[in-house]
Amino acid sequence: MMRPLRGLSLLAGLGWASSTGAAEPNPTAKSSCAQSAEQAQRSRSSGKLKEARKGFVQCAQIVCPAQIRADCLSWLSQVEEETPSVLFRVFGANGDEVVRGEAEVDGNAVTPFDGMPIALDPGAHRVVMRVDGKEQAQTFVVVQGEKRKAVTVRLAPLPSASPPLTVPPAKSPPLWPGLLLTMGGVGTAAAGAVSWGLGQVGHDDLADGCAKQNRCAEADVRRAKTQLVIGDVLVPVGLILAAVGIYFVARSLSSSGTTSHAAHTSHAARWGTF
Repeated sequence: MMRPLRGLSLLAGLGWASSTGAAEPNPTAKSSCAQSAEQAQRSRSSGKLKEARKGFVQCAQIVCPAQIRADCLSWLSQVEEETPSVLFRVFGANGDEVVRGEAEVDGNAVTPFDGMPIALDPGAHRVVMRVDGKEQAQTFVVVQGEKRKAVTVRLAPLPSASPPLTVPPAKSPPLWPGLLLTMGGVGTAAAGAVSWGLGQVGHDDLADGCAKQNRCAEADVRRAKTQLVIGDVLVPVGLILAAVGIYFVARSLSSSGTTSHAAHTSHAARWGTF
């Protein structure tokens, strides 16, 4: 339990008399020692045990009055019992224990690899371990009086490098649509030419025969006209289809040649030239 301050705020004026009757320290030393003791008790009450320990060490010096020294030594012993401590164990990504590196606790450098406990104030803390370019942060909590608490830190493996992005070569358009269009266009144009030729022959026969006597049958005239119209339509349509088909065939052949060249270049770059 914490020992009462016994009016530490008045110590600077009243002083603590030495129980041994030794010579009294000078007033400045008495005031400084009393202030250190009082401030250390405040730090202790607020949970700042490491700061309180420093204050009790100061007021336990030989220059302080004997009674102050005795009380401060007692309080110092109590604070050291109350101050928690931790032991760090660090393991690499492969599971092996790490015995060297750098570490910080709450932004203050510490030495976690010498096997000695590290004193901390009660509460939450953040440790950062740096080992061979790897950094791992971790939060932990210690309570008052907890001694040599084991805190294990495991370094996460470095992220593996992403495989290079490979873009598959563009596929050349198929050849068969162009061939079909070309052949269909040629066939259509040929059929149109035949139809137009038949219509023209029929027209000439009618003109040389019955037309002179104005006795041509309506069916014969209509057939010749129909064949001529069909020929006039099919020939240009067939030529257009053939031209489109030839374009697609040429593009397919060109793309195929480009893809083959790119593949050859890729193999040459991979295996070297001979």
